[in-house]
Amino acid sequence: MLRLALCFLCLVVGVIYEVYYQTSRFVIYTDKMDWQSARAYCEEEGGRLAVFDLKAEDKTVRQYILADPDLKSAPGGGYWIGCQDLHCEGVFSWVNGKMLSETWTHWYAGPPTAQPNNNPDQPGGQDCCQMWKKPQNSPVFHWDDDFCDTEKGFVCEYRHEIC
Repeated sequence: MLRLALCFLCLVVGVIYEVYYQTSRFVIYTDKMDWQSARAYCEEEGGRLAVFDLKAEDKTVRQYILADPDLKSAPGGGYWIGCQDLHCEGVFSWVNGKMLSETWTHWYAGPPTAQPNNNPDQPGGQDCCQMWKKPQNSPVFHWDDDFCDTEKGFVCEYRHEIC
């Protein structure tokens, strides 16, 4: 069962948008945070950065973003989601501990490769995952890795009980 809803609430982080898929409620925040802050915010609110175990979850959120001009503008160039390779370059895992190699993926132009960091202002590599607004003129919001300290919008996932 697919149920969509839009919620305009002004809370700690301003306007939020909600979309539902089965027992998950995905909340899309347009206020910008770095990946660690976004992860902490989701957890403080009783959720986690979004984990797309199923292709349909990703598709539902992506279509919702593409249908809304404000969301499609993608603050910071994308939306943080809950995967990273902070512990081992090129080995991505979700915040729930599941390895991406155990699930389906939706990378933009294939999985990221270990690229040298050519930006001295951002130590480390591109280790945190986003739904990337690329290409800019016709975004598709496939996954990509980016520098974790880049500020952008983010997607939290919460459990939603169906009556």
